[in-house]
Amino acid sequence: MVLCYWALWRPEQAFIRGWHRRALWLVVIGYTALAALAATGEKTFFAPLFVSFPLLYAVLLRGRIRQLFSRWLPSPLGQSVIIFLLIWFSEIFAALDIASYDPMGQHMRNYIGFYMGLALVITYFLSRWRFTFPTLFTTAGLWGILVEQQFLGSKMLLSGNVSGFLIFASVILPVYGFYLAGPYLLFYEEWNTNTRSSRWQYILLFTALTVVPLITWALWTALLNILGLDTTVFVV
Repeated sequence: MVLCYWALWRPEQAFIRGWHRRALWLVVIGYTALAALAATGEKTFFAPLFVSFPLLYAVLLRGRIRQLFSRWLPSPLGQSVIIFLLIWFSEIFAALDIASYDPMGQHMRNYIGFYMGLALVITYFLSRWRFTFPTLFTTAGLWGILVEQQFLGSKMLLSGNVSGFLIFASVILPVYGFYLAGPYLLFYEEWNTNTRSSRWQYILLFTALTVVPLITWALWTALLNILGLDTTVFVV
């Protein structure tokens, strides 16, 4: 996390060759190696790729990604679709961890509603107000600590399990941090020119992150139930 904050404090420096970019390659290699080593054991563990993947698409390989979706970049709808596809695909790393008892296709299908809402929130807020990488990364990380695993972080803190909370937070914060920071870095040219700001923007963003994806997820789940599909969700 320290390397990410340092390397991306001024994102434009990480988009070109230099120490900032090399630091991010170290982060990607480290997390990928951790996932690869853990995958050789009795229980697979691909979750570290939640950090490697957004660094790849948003910084290290962003030129190619932007070229691939060049026609969609100027359009808010196109931006939403790109964001949805990228962050929804990242859920596959969690699906791989529990594939032995939760079919991957079913798992990915059930989470479509959540990521649709998340993509809409990201596009709406980040294209209308001026943010920075550190504030977005921290805001999304705190949101993740609040909601992940059915509010487990909040329950730990309220029960006085401070050491457990700190370990949990250190794992969750970078994963959720990149849900916002990744798209911000990918669309840096389009969104960074925005000068609009509000004293309420972070409160509104945090509230929308907490509420909107849960609403769209509930609506999507209701639709799947109407279609007679299994909507069981396993907590990773």
